[in-house]
Amino acid sequence: TVLEQRWDEVELIHGITSFYPWEARHLLTELRECMNAGGKLVLEQPDAVYVAKAVQEDARLVRWFFGDPRFCNPQHMNKWAYSPDSLYTLVREAGFQYARSTRALHHDPERDFRMEATA
Repeated sequence: TVLEQRWDEVELIHGITSFYPWEARHLLTELRECMNAGGKLVLEQPDAVYVAKAVQEDARLVRWFFGDPRFCNPQHMNKWAYSPDSLYTLVREAGFQYARSTRALHHDPERDFRMEATA
């Protein structure tokens, strides 16, 4: 483990989409290694399936996939999109023992989902 400190809870809200899948797997693995046994990981992000359907109805919503280009800044753009199923798989591959998808608490609960996992 890179850090000596251990965490009981880590939240990453609208952040996992800033990483390519291989980067996200590495990040999640590192986070798990820095967490106490039984620690809680919380991820919230837009649901790729919901967004894809919404973009079919209104192409302006494509920013939900890629981020907001008005800033002309790559740090405001997404590199990947996840559905509850695909993020569940990634979290489990990173070594989390238990994961479940629930309703988002921080942003749009219709568009977003929350993944809670246990280290």
